[in-house]
Amino acid sequence: MPSVFARLAQQASGLALDIGANTGVFELLAAAANPQLRVCAFEPLESVRELLYENLARNPDLAPRIAVEPFALSRADGSFMGGQKHSARERLSWSRSMSRGMKTRS
Repeated sequence: MPSVFARLAQQASGLALDIGANTGVFELLAAAANPQLRVCAFEPLESVRELLYENLARNPDLAPRIAVEPFALSRADGSFMGGQKHSARERLSWSRSMSRGMKTRS
């Protein structure tokens, strides 16, 4: 999946949006694959967003092209109670497996 995403990012122009950005792996991959691309990442969960910021700090050459927005996007108004189906450890494990070659938090 990362190689497919990287190929798509290489072909993109302008701005890529990541709705539910998690720890930022796909933002970093997109920015690394296409130096002309700007990325806007939406991540409502503060604890996850903190990991995203840490991963951006580990990649200072890519970070300036990645904007992080601290909210969710939906077609309906409402509130999000933060019900997570996966533990932080499970999300980090998945993120590590997707981020080979990038500097991300372990």
